[in-house]
Amino acid sequence: MRLAICPRNFQGMNGKYNTVEECMALCGEAGFTEFDFGIRSHIGSSFVYFDGFEEHARAIAEYAGENGYTFVQSHAPYAYAFYGNPDTYRELTRRSFIVASVLGAEYIVIHGLYRPDPDVPEDVEADLERAYEFYAPMAELADRLNLKIAVENLFNFGRKHTFTADVEEQLALIERLDAPHVGACWDTGHGRVRYGSECVEKMKLLGRHLWCTHVHDNLQGKDLHLPPFMGDLPWTGLMQGLCEMEYAGDLTLELRAGWLPEEMVVPYLSYVYRAGRTLIFMKEKYHAEHGIRKGEKTV
Repeated sequence: MRLAICPRNFQGMNGKYNTVEECMALCGEAGFTEFDFGIRSHIGSSFVYFDGFEEHARAIAEYAGENGYTFVQSHAPYAYAFYGNPDTYRELTRRSFIVASVLGAEYIVIHGLYRPDPDVPEDVEADLERAYEFYAPMAELADRLNLKIAVENLFNFGRKHTFTADVEEQLALIERLDAPHVGACWDTGHGRVRYGSECVEKMKLLGRHLWCTHVHDNLQGKDLHLPPFMGDLPWTGLMQGLCEMEYAGDLTLELRAGWLPEEMVVPYLSYVYRAGRTLIFMKEKYHAEHGIRKGEKTV
């Protein structure tokens, strides 16, 4: 099991780390060699917004190869309301798939929610159909690019229901896209916000569809993206659950770094690296103690 992190979360911190390569080198100091690449939703905050994005991605891929780094997953745009024009959102999503392929990522994570008109009534079937119409062409593109798509679980915002906050809706979109290269991403923090103490059992409903993760902690039901063990997520149960599911994917840390003083940046990264490695150890320990083998389940 590999441990990855999104280096771009540190981009621009303290007026430093202005390039993806500099962020990767920073994370590398703490021990990270696997990475997640994702497009930021703030317009113009990524090279994906500009001409020459493929050449830029190739330069990052070359840097990664030279330094023993690997991109294990990436993320498509997700805050569609920021873009205004659906065609712009579609084009940036297409570009993000191409960038993920150039970087050599195995997975690209998507949000199934796509409701450009906020005034339309909540309707799960309509949400499912909109998501299908938007992502079906992207699934064909992913197949050509040798990418796997992972549909991420979300959570409800306020009193409004968010499509794919429920595992059943996450699975429904996977089944609707009906392709062998479409699976699921489990976001530990989102699952906790949506399901509370039932988050582990709900995660396990994904079964063989679970291919990758977003790992972070939270408190009091708020989506905070804290490092593991800094909140109230049931990490022992989560690692046991992944073991029982025979999960063979990676753990990808998806964290907010806030406004860390420069002298705290490397120690913070060292902590989150150690925390991630501890989660992997917990899973491996449970596996060893219970003798779980492929095709075998615990009672």
